Amino acid sequence: MGWMSWELFRCNVNCTGKYHDTCIGHDAFVKQATVLIKDGYFRAGYNRVHVDDCFANRQRDPVSGDIVADPTRFGTGGMRKLATDIAPVELAVYSDCGTMTCMGYPGSINHEVHDAKLFFQKWGATYLKYDGCYNNITGYPSGYAKMGQALRSAGGEKTYYSCSWPAYLGDDETKKPYAQMTAAGCDLWRNYGDIQCDLGSLMDIVDHYGDYSKFLATVSGQGKGYNDPDMLLIGNTCIPDGAARLQMAVWSILAAPLIMGNDLRLVPTPIRDQVLLNEEAIAIDQDPLGIPGYRASNKSDVAELWVRPKLADGGAAVAVVYKGGSSLTRARLERNPSGSAWTTRKIGAVQLGKTKKLTLHVPFGAEIGWSPPSGTASVRDIFARTSLGEHTSGVDVSLTVTEGIPETVLLRLSDAADSRAVSDARK
Repeated sequence: MGWMSWELFRCNVNCTGKYHDTCIGHDAFVKQATVLIKDGYFRAGYNRVHVDDCFANRQRDPVSGDIVADPTRFGTGGMRKLATDIAPVELAVYSDCGTMTCMGYPGSINHEVHDAKLFFQKWGATYLKYDGCYNNITGYPSGYAKMGQALRSAGGEKTYYSCSWPAYLGDDETKKPYAQMTAAGCDLWRNYGDIQCDLGSLMDIVDHYGDYSKFLATVSGQGKGYNDPDMLLIGNTCIPDGAARLQMAVWSILAAPLIMGNDLRLVPTPIRDQVLLNEEAIAIDQDPLGIPGYRASNKSDVAELWVRPKLADGGAAVAVVYKGGSSLTRARLERNPSGSAWTTRKIGAVQLGKTKKLTLHVPFGAEIGWSPPSGTASVRDIFARTSLGEHTSGVDVSLTVTEGIPETVLLRLSDAADSRAVSDARK
């Protein structure tokens, strides 16, 4: 969990004037870390600031061989001072499994041991995002494994290793070597194309993970590694509030990392409090069993059922996802491992319709992979933070929706007998 620079700040290396707070520079990261603490994100579990590409000089230091943060933007203290200045927020850094990063800065291939010590021992980072530009399908297995071993030696159990390896292997998740990624030490991996600050991009990613979610649930989880559908757009003006709830719900069902790609200073208070800081949604996402969920219903342009049937307390989570109908704009950014020549493919067109009320039934039993042991379930609406009462065979969920604008209800299901026992213990 944390905040990452790439979605909004991109590769803005101009830190002068009006760009001072939105560039890849020391002060901008400190300001985001300050808001993480001040507004309650850190307390909720968002404990890292992720520095993505474009922070470094174009060449390594000729004497030490180090990657060096650009001193005009990070000062002479570089990344170590940044780590000190954002504490207790932790530092996450970026490098690449190729000769250069995607934006042309020094990569870490053939420098794995040196760079792992630099990142985790000298700079004090606790997390590395390792991209895959300027390498190829034959070089990834050894390249990612070398960095994984170097990180374990340099940082031990304190390191988190995010691998972009599968994002460069096409769209068919069933053909990707996830067991090799686990063996390489990857704690999580980016499976698919980069998310853009755009509703169509978000929905394309939701569709992709839905299509492959049952397979991906078998290759991920505790002791294996986790699927990363990319950054949370929540809090940006590029998606409506209903899509923010959809993204938080689906990411929580998938047991995905919660890494925000917004400007924390501009996040509207209602969305911050209802969605990003929703302790019940976070608890589902971060459930200690670490077993990912999946899309249980067939793919639909209207409504889908996503489930996470195994939570640590014996309960389950269900997301009733209204996707807005067949009129959504779809777009995806396709990655090119030879560099940064990404292309955007658009699908469909936007047409907004009338507001209407939908009632959708969530059945208990085989369809969602969970039934209440006592025969009765307690149902809680996570975003509304309210109980929907006790139910036996299933529960009806009502949504007020507008065609073309997604909306989602996230539910937590518990055995009623367990819920009553907890309630009695608190009296």
